[in-house]
Amino acid sequence: MSDFNVAKKVTNQLLNLTEDKEISEAEIQALLKKLFKKGKGKNTKTRIMEAAAIAAYHQQTTIPVVDILLADDAPQFKKITAELALCWIHEGRHYNRLDPIVPCNVDALKDFKTDFWDFYGDLLKYKNDPGPGKATKLSVEFDELFSTKTIYDT
Repeated sequence: MSDFNVAKKVTNQLLNLTEDKEISEAEIQALLKKLFKKGKGKNTKTRIMEAAAIAAYHQQTTIPVVDILLADDAPQFKKITAELALCWIHEGRHYNRLDPIVPCNVDALKDFKTDFWDFYGDLLKYKNDPGPGKATKLSVEFDELFSTKTIYDT
């Protein structure tokens, strides 16, 4: 819960009430109702429920816990897995936020974005017509694209 910025006081209260036992969603909702009187703490309750859901996911054994999640950049996905992979569209948005003014940096960003979206087009073509040779070629191109160094440090 510390990763979700839940106050230490609240975290300790919950730990004392649950005594390291497994509890149901209904039980945790009842505890939260006791801790937060008169509708207060709505955001904190939400963060606690998100932290509890993630903790329960990591503790369960019936379904394999995945290491990498492919999702958008929403904060609620950031703690579910060890690694978070952004979908191509959401990854591309980071480059659209850059706003260089020096001409050589403008060109460097433009060239990178062109290569980025061209590669995405190649991925879509591969999706429709996959093959081991094509996969190897795309893997090499991916590594080249994302190890690109330019004079535009940002």
